[in-house]
Amino acid sequence: MVPNTAAPGAKSICAIDAEILDVRAVEMTDHRQGDAAPTEGRLAQIGPDAPLGSFSGDGAYDTRGVYRAAHARGADVIVPPRRNGQPWQDKTACIHARNETLAAAQRLGWPIWKKWSGYPRRSLVETTMLRFKLLGDRLAARAPERQAAEVHVRCAILNTFNRLGMPVTVLTPEIRLGRGGFARAGVMQQRRNQRRCRNQFTH
Repeated sequence: MVPNTAAPGAKSICAIDAEILDVRAVEMTDHRQGDAAPTEGRLAQIGPDAPLGSFSGDGAYDTRGVYRAAHARGADVIVPPRRNGQPWQDKTACIHARNETLAAAQRLGWPIWKKWSGYPRRSLVETTMLRFKLLGDRLAARAPERQAAEVHVRCAILNTFNRLGMPVTVLTPEIRLGRGGFARAGVMQQRRNQRRCRNQFTH
């Protein structure tokens, strides 16, 4: 969420693809609306023919509206119910799925449920939102329509960066060094490559 300067409490809420980390939809709201309120509108921006495997969010998205909107798109909902959450009494299929999530979390415990459900993938989305905010903590435009345009430009910039290339992180084993030190194998290989390059230029 990114605040704007003209309307205190206004914010931008993005829908981000957890696979490619592109911003697929964005909605401008104010402080009177919760984060989950514009969910149906954001999903509509993605397009009815685009596949939607799952919808993930924090506990603020534990609402009937979110479950109904995601269920209408055939998507699973990966949202942790609120800590004091109770089963909903509605008899629809999407509400039944939410009650099963609540029961599984209470039975398995929250840490196991999060790992089992794939909820930690949200960290990738949170990283994308951090990159979004690095483009500026506040919007420069004053008029609402210009603010919306500015937010869409930021989203386009992030998506362009993604297509140019994303870093790939690889876990490597640790290597014991002298004097009690440790280093990653990847770091050692990088140092060897740097030395090799220097030797080529000095000969």
